[in-house]
Amino acid sequence: MGIPVPSDHAFCIGENGDRDDGSVDNAIFAARFAIGGFASSFRHCEQVANYVAQFVTSNLPDPDRLNSMLSMGLNEILEMAYRYHGADGALNLLVKQPQSGEEGSSLQVVVGIPADSAALAAYDWCREQIGHAQAHNHYSNLVREGFESGPYKACLVELALIYRVHLAIKTEPSRGRATVTMVINTNQNEQ
Repeated sequence: MGIPVPSDHAFCIGENGDRDDGSVDNAIFAARFAIGGFASSFRHCEQVANYVAQFVTSNLPDPDRLNSMLSMGLNEILEMAYRYHGADGALNLLVKQPQSGEEGSSLQVVVGIPADSAALAAYDWCREQIGHAQAHNHYSNLVREGFESGPYKACLVELALIYRVHLAIKTEPSRGRATVTMVINTNQNEQ
């Protein structure tokens, strides 16, 4: 889909807590969570997603639709992060102002997750499923085989293939990081 996956410089808080190079001047929301604290309760996923969605969409056109889309999509990404993450580090969350482009106006959400080898494998698996040449047919076969008995939860795959949310997943084994970027169209007449 051609969604750019930003480097960690897209986050306003660097690994040592310092401010980055200013590339988040168009951010609506940015946060950093210690992964241990975030992953201590599954409820954090929904709580953070709902708060961020309400905060971000309050001044946008069609806030109810965008709130619902952002809350649902971010919750799925955070649930994946809850299940698959490294033992140490921070979960970074950035939501950028709507940007106009060739496909209209869109909101970009970037979630950076500390990832051990098992977590990296889970994110790589999701990226492969989403990018499969016959993704929808492949997804149907996976559902029939029983996703829950498969190697990973399918939340990101479902988000991309069923709800048609634009996702990009990047893994960096040398840094122990995974980045999930979600783009939501903010135009009222387009999905």
